[in-house]
Amino acid sequence: MARIALCAGLAPRKIGSLEETIVSLSQTLVARGHAITVYVQSPVHAWFEAQLARHGVERRNLWFDEAVAPGVFAGARLLRREFDLVWMTLLGPRGLLARQIATAWPTRGVILDGYSLSSRTEVCTASLAGRFVDRVTMIRIAGVAGVSDYITCRNRTLYGLSPSRCVTIYNGVNLERFCPCRDSRVPGPIRLVTVCHLIRDKGVDTLLHALAQPGLEQTQLAVVGDGPEEASLRLLAETLGIRDRVCFMGLRDDVPEILRASDVLVHPARWQEAFGYVLAEAMACGLPVVATAVGGVPEIVSDGISGILVRPDDPIDLAFVLQKLVADEGQMRRMGLAARERAETMFGLGRSVQQISDWCEAALHS
Repeated sequence: MARIALCAGLAPRKIGSLEETIVSLSQTLVARGHAITVYVQSPVHAWFEAQLARHGVERRNLWFDEAVAPGVFAGARLLRREFDLVWMTLLGPRGLLARQIATAWPTRGVILDGYSLSSRTEVCTASLAGRFVDRVTMIRIAGVAGVSDYITCRNRTLYGLSPSRCVTIYNGVNLERFCPCRDSRVPGPIRLVTVCHLIRDKGVDTLLHALAQPGLEQTQLAVVGDGPEEASLRLLAETLGIRDRVCFMGLRDDVPEILRASDVLVHPARWQEAFGYVLAEAMACGLPVVATAVGGVPEIVSDGISGILVRPDDPIDLAFVLQKLVADEGQMRRMGLAARERAETMFGLGRSVQQISDWCEAALHS
């Protein structure tokens, strides 16, 4: 039996696919005989708390604020005393936890890298000083798994890792929760949906500009999620004269139902998207996807088969693609079927959790 800490740099305040992954990974590792402790930030959704407690998994608050967190050596002593392996996601190799692991011998660390980075951030990360710190920390990291080949290639370059220490494990979604609707489409306006944290890098402003183009007057858009850009996006919709066709729905737990009630998922990200959970979620629900060709997105969406890829920051290109797609119900249906088949083949939650579990156990003996 190994003592494993699962540490995620997020507050699990919704029932999302990453939250489901952490719960399922905990349950799988417990079933394999390991003792699991989960570290996350607050607030914590009641469902998440209950699922961990149901399987005897302890939850603790992640020391994210370095001002109140134990220092490098104090944290290292805690990790060395309590854990054999620390699994991290949404926590970088330059952060406090990674530095604590680096000095917590013989405790090992592994990183599941799902970071989406802007070009400005990537340039900073690639600086000589930053790369030196990264490589020193990486001495004690048994391996890094990217959530796409794009991330894996980026990590091999940034950290100088051998192929044996740097692998790809695609994210997974619950194929039973995210599943197609059996009912035929309800007549009426075409229903577009985008699901994301409302920050500039997600490109929702580009989608609003596209929606205002001629030829899309009969389409409606649901914006699911919250974030710092929400007020400015509401104002932009008002300014563009499309406010009556855009519904800002906020943070939701019923994303599968919202996706099933939609016709097309639009993901207009402008940053280098690591994976894009919502792409796999929408595909699992049988939706065609229109997304920007950035980061790992081309690995998730088969262009012309399960969806269509467009240029980032180009509302004219996005509007043109949407106009053609929504005018062809047969193409939407064919792409939706192909999307579900691809999700079943590549992005199932069970498949992903199995690979992560095997990878963690291999790291314990490396």
